[in-house]
Amino acid sequence: MIKTLNKSIILASSSPRRKEILSLFDFPFTIDGTGIDESKMDITLCPEEYTKNLAKLKGKALITKHQDCIIISADTIVYHQGKYLSKPKDLAEAASMLQSMSGKTHTVGTAIAVHDNGLCYAEYEETKVTMRDLTQDQIQSYISTFKPLDKAGGYGIQDGAGILIEKIEGNFHNVVGFEVKLLEKLFIKIGINLWHHLSNKTF
Repeated sequence: MIKTLNKSIILASSSPRRKEILSLFDFPFTIDGTGIDESKMDITLCPEEYTKNLAKLKGKALITKHQDCIIISADTIVYHQGKYLSKPKDLAEAASMLQSMSGKTHTVGTAIAVHDNGLCYAEYEETKVTMRDLTQDQIQSYISTFKPLDKAGGYGIQDGAGILIEKIEGNFHNVVGFEVKLLEKLFIKIGINLWHHLSNKTF
């Protein structure tokens, strides 16, 4: 049954891009980013389960603080050659990550989770990204111009990283880290029609 959206919405993410995308709908929301210790995650899990678990944990961390709210959380991972490439700790590690992906195809997976009324639902999508053959000079130019330290895998597709990419197989917005069709599926599960909240705002 489709119901009226009559709860406050919390976006459990400090990502400017996720804020921007969610702002394209006509409901107000509050941002409350949460930090999760990813070092304790089970790296033997497949990308879908790994990413869904992280997204769920980010939302779960805010349930007590934001009771009777709808909490939206998300996580994006880069998976390459059997390893999860998280946010690099420094520029040297960012350069190393980009070098390892140079000329190869990796997986970018995004999961979105929604907590409502004590229930949690999560959806996942993945995209294949192939990087160009990159020289050391090109990698250094990229990491010195943009901010790779807050991006999984050391790059952000929306932050000039298009110059790094040979091709994308799948959904571009999934690589950005917030695919609204996943959110639409989740809102249907809690009885909200996202189409009724479209806005004509632009950026």
